[in-house]
Amino acid sequence: MYNSNKQSGISAIVFLFILALIGVCTLVTLKLYPAYMENFKVTYAMDSLSSQPGIAEKQRSEIIDMLIKRLDVDNVDHVKPANIQISPGDHGGYVLGVKYEIRGQLVSNLDFVVRFDKRVDLR
Repeated sequence: MYNSNKQSGISAIVFLFILALIGVCTLVTLKLYPAYMENFKVTYAMDSLSSQPGIAEKQRSEIIDMLIKRLDVDNVDHVKPANIQISPGDHGGYVLGVKYEIRGQLVSNLDFVVRFDKRVDLR
């Protein structure tokens, strides 16, 4: 005889639910990946600029131009000169800050906003 208490596995509805959940997670990942990749490029450009010797002796406009050129090489589109702040540091030098946001469409009328704010010391 067949015993129904020993059945194992998942039903078709649970399987479809799991597939839908994996699909939604994949969609969100694919839509947000470019924004976080761009942020990685901005962080790398700022860190490489901060490690450049003699950067603290340069003028603010020169520092902004150097950063914008590095970002242009990396195809960063969302950071404009207006998003870059340079302020005097506590122990000499400057503090370079980049604050920007990326907006995009997730699905249909569902949008996302990702904000980034990064600061590095230039000495």
